[in-house]
Amino acid sequence: MELSSIIKYPYHKILLNVQDPRHLINFVNNLNVPNWKCTEITSLSIKKLCGGIANTAYKISCGTKSVTLRLSGFETNKEFDKFKNIEIEFLMLDLLSKMGLAPILYARTLNGSILEYYKGRKIKLEEMRSAMFQKKIASKFVQLHTLSFEMNKKFKITCWHLFKEYTTVIKTHLVEESEILHFQKIEKLILNLKQLVKKTIQSDLCICHNDLNYSNIIINPKTKEVKFIDFEFCAINNPWFDLGNHLVQYCSKDTIIELLPTNKEITTFLQFYLLEKESSLDRINFAVYASRLFMLLATLLWGCWGQMMFFLSNLNNDYPKYYKQKYKVAYYLLDQLRKEFGAKINF
Repeated sequence: MELSSIIKYPYHKILLNVQDPRHLINFVNNLNVPNWKCTEITSLSIKKLCGGIANTAYKISCGTKSVTLRLSGFETNKEFDKFKNIEIEFLMLDLLSKMGLAPILYARTLNGSILEYYKGRKIKLEEMRSAMFQKKIASKFVQLHTLSFEMNKKFKITCWHLFKEYTTVIKTHLVEESEILHFQKIEKLILNLKQLVKKTIQSDLCICHNDLNYSNIIINPKTKEVKFIDFEFCAINNPWFDLGNHLVQYCSKDTIIELLPTNKEITTFLQFYLLEKESSLDRINFAVYASRLFMLLATLLWGCWGQMMFFLSNLNNDYPKYYKQKYKVAYYLLDQLRKEFGAKINF
């Protein structure tokens, strides 16, 4: 199917504000939210769920019915906003919600969206590493990666596109010679890895989440059902990036080397993925190699993202600590790849 032909999400050119509950009630009442009807402001409950760098999520409840309000754009500047690919985010979200793979998109506004509320909680890191949840997460990945669609260039935002955007911004801001030389090494490594992927990994592109860390996985405590959230980076990409990026998230948001997935954890997860997708383990050795390679690339990409954010963001976050740790772990992963796949990693 052609993606753009089926996507017609409701777009309202208004601003939503949790400080104006009356306006919020009236707006949601006019949406097609099943079983939602709120007439009294005293019946409305607003609970902050989480707040990230670019978005803040709230649970909006009236009686037993709830929706998610996701607000964005208040804590980043306009120069950064152009890298968020907002249009593609909502197009993908609308498509995936129609397929049952994402929360229903009830409305998009100028500063956020109203979404279906998923009952449950965020998965814990130790749960994500367990075989039971590895199998469930792998199954969701297969559903996402095997969606049939016709390629549309505007949906294609591979890791290489992002590397180019991020590195271009970073180079325009670097001043110190030592910083310039260090980043030149990072760029050279990215180029070598791109050539290696081109030579050794032939894979069709597919719809990818591109940011599946443990904060973006919701589990229902009763049914143990797994659902993905936060499709901000969702786009057409290499599936091995999606898998490698997820696996490297085992080392927590602080990117702790000691928490990186073991070979057994990587192999177990990929076995679940391959058995459901291909009904065969014939490609397990290749899958391990491809995922390990993209674990390194994903770490480098988030390092570049963090360095770009250091120059563009208005937030008082310790971005230098973030991106320096990412680069440190990337070189560690490179050393591990050289030890295990030395014949291929000859740079």
